[in-house]
Amino acid sequence: MSATHTMRQRNAAYAKNIHKRGTAAVATEKQPKSTLSTTTIALLLFVVLALFQLFNLI
Repeated sequence: MSATHTMRQRNAAYAKNIHKRGTAAVATEKQPKSTLSTTTIALLLFVVLALFQLFNLI
């Protein structure tokens, strides 16, 4: 019988938290343009250097 009593106490303690599930604030921050441009430049540099090495092998 003590197990059901303990379960009732825990259910009562956590019952109010059930309605809080899934209500976390959604991050709507956009990536700064500087980060996007830096990533683009790094990717472009990587592709250009890869092509340069490929043409040096020929």
